[in-house]
Amino acid sequence: MSGLFNQNTDVKDDFVRHIIMLAANLKIKHMKTNLLLLILLLGFTIEGVNQTMLTRRQVYDFNVNDEFHFKNFSMPTPNAKRLKVISKQFSSLNDTVFYSFHYDNYTSIPVMVPTPHLEYQFLTGTNSVYYTDLDTLMNTQFQNFPIIDSTDFFSDTLYFSSHSCGRLIYQYNGVTHSGFEPTYRSGQFGAGLGEIIYYYYNTVTPVLEIDNRMFYYKKDTITCGTPDVLDSATVAAVYEIDNYSTSILLYPNPASTSIFIDTRSNESFNISIYNAAGIIVRRYENAKRVQTIDISSLSKGFYFATIESDKQLYHKKIIIE
Repeated sequence: MSGLFNQNTDVKDDFVRHIIMLAANLKIKHMKTNLLLLILLLGFTIEGVNQTMLTRRQVYDFNVNDEFHFKNFSMPTPNAKRLKVISKQFSSLNDTVFYSFHYDNYTSIPVMVPTPHLEYQFLTGTNSVYYTDLDTLMNTQFQNFPIIDSTDFFSDTLYFSSHSCGRLIYQYNGVTHSGFEPTYRSGQFGAGLGEIIYYYYNTVTPVLEIDNRMFYYKKDTITCGTPDVLDSATVAAVYEIDNYSTSILLYPNPASTSIFIDTRSNESFNISIYNAAGIIVRRYENAKRVQTIDISSLSKGFYFATIESDKQLYHKKIIIE
């Protein structure tokens, strides 16, 4: 079935009106950043449906062998949290449910020596979680969302999402201010899926602090999205192939104004450029055969490129002089 969660949205009229009012009251020096973030929040908002509000029982209704895969999109390098339900039990009052999960997670960091590469760390094990007050409506937990002044805002809605393969979704969006600096929060909960998106952005320090999203789930015989199947053996094989591969051309190198990456393939590739501190400085998604990368504004030094498709992963060192 189709994957999660690239949404084409119909925005609620009241949210649009508030965004216009909020934009009019934002400080001019932050206008560009704030408007971009407001557009992002708009992209997360979908027209509600005439449907009874979800309860916590409906949201956290997992079954043994259900699987959920998440990615932290605020991290510039590959990562995944993969969960599988292995046990389920209710309290004697039936108001709390206890789950055990098997987790199989990984993170990665770019390392520049002796040659540029990604180092992966895999972590497996089990953990236990519980959810209580199961008959409480989902929107009640946000009743005390901090509204300090007229530029703060909270909105929530309920809708069926084709991008989560027909699941009923509860979503909230909120904007609060510390002085004149806005903080943005957005989240989504799906029936039988739990929390599927949590987004947090603090413009006081303009860094995307949290951006966790579910990109795959399996419930009984139903699957949605594409699972992440990377393991340590696959990582070792990828690097062994890459060490001898000449199928990717990157030129000129060294360079000063622009570089060209020729994948010599009809596949679509995602290209990321990192500096020596491991911070992403350029990102191109669904790049085709030849991609031109403007490096004229980057400082001189060593950089690291990852070029990734559904089937291949390459790593290249770049020198800017």
